[in-house]
Amino acid sequence: MRKLVLALGLALAHGGCGAAASPSPSPSPSPSPSPSPSPSLSPSGDSDPALAAVEVLELTTQPALLLRVRAPADQLEARMHEAMFALLAAAGRDLAGPPFARLVPDAPADGTITLDAGVPTIKPLTAPGGDIVVGELPAGPAAALLVVGPLTELPAAHATLQRWLTANGRAAAGPGWQVFLTNPITEPDPAKQQTKVFVPLAPLAATEASP
Repeated sequence: MRKLVLALGLALAHGGCGAAASPSPSPSPSPSPSPSPSPSLSPSGDSDPALAAVEVLELTTQPALLLRVRAPADQLEARMHEAMFALLAAAGRDLAGPPFARLVPDAPADGTITLDAGVPTIKPLTAPGGDIVVGELPAGPAAALLVVGPLTELPAAHATLQRWLTANGRAAAGPGWQVFLTNPITEPDPAKQQTKVFVPLAPLAATEASP
């Protein structure tokens, strides 16, 4: 997983991410499902500043268009660039925010990297055909962490979220995703670029959820 995330960060540092973000001049803070107004922080964050930065958000379903990309690491940037242009063209005026990428953990172990490139839409759309499909980002609780800096810092962010899950007795409900909040064309300094990483949370066990 670390190798996949690092390769994604390196590949998207400018090419794919910049192409995707530029048509959205005023992106929302996150194109993922809308968070609750008052996110809670990790109860285990007092002893670990990194864990204290993790938010727990209640998300609503976010319609999206998805395009699966599978390529060797050295070709991923070009493939993501192409995928994002295709997705933006398909979304048109229904684009709801900046792009995202969702990891595909059960991809074939053949040396390639597989992920779903995506763009959020303001409503569910009809699949335009070809390899683009209609999908969504899920509703429900999610742990989220804002990363300020180059995309090569994504592996550390994912590791922090994994530690948060362990510290709080939670489990992931599915693959995580990352939202590319910054357009590197308008903000070329990698140290100032922002990415938000999400991990959907499985429901608490009945005994833990009971008052």
